[in-house]
Amino acid sequence: MARVLLIDDDPDILLFSSKVLENAGHKIFKAKDADQAFDILQREELDLVISDANMPQISGFEVVKHVKSFKKFKHIPIALLTSRREKTDVEKAIQLGVSDYIVKPISPKTLTEKVTKLISTPLKINQIEFNSGFVPLAEASLKLRILTLSSDGATLSGGALEIGETLKLGSSIFSQIQLDDIQVTVDSCVETNGKYISTVSFNKLSRKSQAKLDDWIKARLKENKQGAA
Repeated sequence: MARVLLIDDDPDILLFSSKVLENAGHKIFKAKDADQAFDILQREELDLVISDANMPQISGFEVVKHVKSFKKFKHIPIALLTSRREKTDVEKAIQLGVSDYIVKPISPKTLTEKVTKLISTPLKINQIEFNSGFVPLAEASLKLRILTLSSDGATLSGGALEIGETLKLGSSIFSQIQLDDIQVTVDSCVETNGKYISTVSFNKLSRKSQAKLDDWIKARLKENKQGAA
C-alpha cells in the first residue's frame, strides 16, 4: 500500500482517480488545488504525488517546482496527469523532475500500473540534463538523442519505442565513459508533436560499469555547479 496525494481541480476526475487507487489498496489524500496540496505535504508522509498539469492559479508544473525546491520532499516521485503532449511541456516537466506522465482520458489499468511502477522504482538522485547546445546522439538508426542521463537510466527523444522493448544504445557519451554494449528496456513513451519522449532503464550493468557511470555523472554535476557559481 502507498500513501498517494492526488491534486486536481476537476472533482469528477479526483473522485474517479481516488476510487481506482483505493480499490487497489492505496491510502489516498485529495487536494482540489495547490494550496490544499501543500498543506497535506506538510502534515503527511507521502510515497507519491499525482498532479493535474493544467490547473488555474497554480499549475501542475508550479506544484512540481515547489515540491522539488524542498530537500525533505525531493525523494517523493511526482507524476503529471495531463492531456498536454506538446514537446515543450514534456521537456519542461522532465527538467523540473517529473517521474512520469499519466495521459487523459484515464484508464484504471494504466493508472494502477503507473502507480505500482512509480512507488517500486527508486527515485533517480544523480541525474544530468543536456541542454539544447549539446544533446548527444544515442541511436542513429532510430534518431534518438539523450535528454537526461542518470545512474539507472535515461530519457530519450526521437522515434517511437515500444514499452517493454529492449534495445542496444551506442553514444559518444558511453564511449567517453568507456562503457560498451549498453542495453536498456523502455519504461514509457509519450508522443509530442510527432516526436516521442521515452524513459529507459539500464539492463544488468556490471558493478564496474555502474561505478564508472556514477563517477562520470557526479563529475559533470560538480562541473555544472561550479560553472553556475
